[in-house]
Amino acid sequence: MKQSILKQIEKLHTEEKHAEIIKLLENSNETLDYELTCLLARAYCNMPVMADDDNKYINSKVRTNSKKAWADIIEYVLKDVDTSWYETPKNVVAIPLDAVTGKTTNDSKKAALYYYVKGSEPGVSKEQY
Repeated sequence: MKQSILKQIEKLHTEEKHAEIIKLLENSNETLDYELTCLLARAYCNMPVMADDDNKYINSKVRTNSKKAWADIIEYVLKDVDTSWYETPKNVVAIPLDAVTGKTTNDSKKAALYYYVKGSEPGVSKEQY
């Protein structure tokens, strides 16, 4: 059964019928293993999006399924990867920047940390090092 679905998906992908791939996979009794999950995610990623930046015209089921497919793939791929945090290298600095303007700020409500190799961060000249 899976081989039949794979052939159908490849044909539909060649024809750029991504919505049909999604429908086929979501209505199939076949278990969504890694390969089929990847193909589902590919179909969602290839769907043309006709909406504003706030996604108000995108069906919520499509958004939810896209996120779930992506999360499933990432979790599967990273399942054996060590999840411990890495220490920041000594030549890397974190600079708080206003997430909207990109300018340096100390306002914690507006700031996000951006990481730079020491000396390459915005507003700093090489003479300061």
